[in-house]
Amino acid sequence: YGAFLVPKDTPGLSFKDMPGFHALRPSRHCGLLLTDCVVPLTARLGPDGSAYERMALPFRDVEDAVGTVPLLGAFRFLLPRLGRAGGNTEEQALSLGALVALTAVFAEAAHAVVASLDAGRLTNAAAALVGLRVLAGDMVARVRAHIERFALAADPAAVTLLGDIDAVLGIARGPRLARQARLATHLFAT
Repeated sequence: YGAFLVPKDTPGLSFKDMPGFHALRPSRHCGLLLTDCVVPLTARLGPDGSAYERMALPFRDVEDAVGTVPLLGAFRFLLPRLGRAGGNTEEQALSLGALVALTAVFAEAAHAVVASLDAGRLTNAAAALVGLRVLAGDMVARVRAHIERFALAADPAAVTLLGDIDAVLGIARGPRLARQARLATHLFAT
């Protein structure tokens, strides 16, 4: 597919709400309606049919790299809430300790990925970027299991944040899974 720059005041361009998408507040998300929009060919970005490979995939990597730090912040926000939620058994301490350890690993990898992005070498960190998304999904599952296993009281802020993390991890899941599968293909090709 192709991509075009369409000025906001172009006749026929309008915005619509996205009912049912309530994650990532207060960031706004919307749908675009293009009804009889006329855009000159000079508004096209890049060669015809090149938008996915030349723009969407590189943007996805940059967005995922930049998004690792907010994910880290989310986990750092959740950990103390889980610790204060009650109970202090050895089993709870082991469960929470594992989350603390995984958050430390996530932090190191996130900082390395962002440093690669800053240095213009994000392609060198492609496997780490995929790994961070896999790790984040595993950590969310551990957080939920911790809450359920130890019957912790529902914390509205934690519930909202977990929903936001789910939304972030669900964005462009298909391309990410394709890259994850490619990692295995490259392993066996060498």
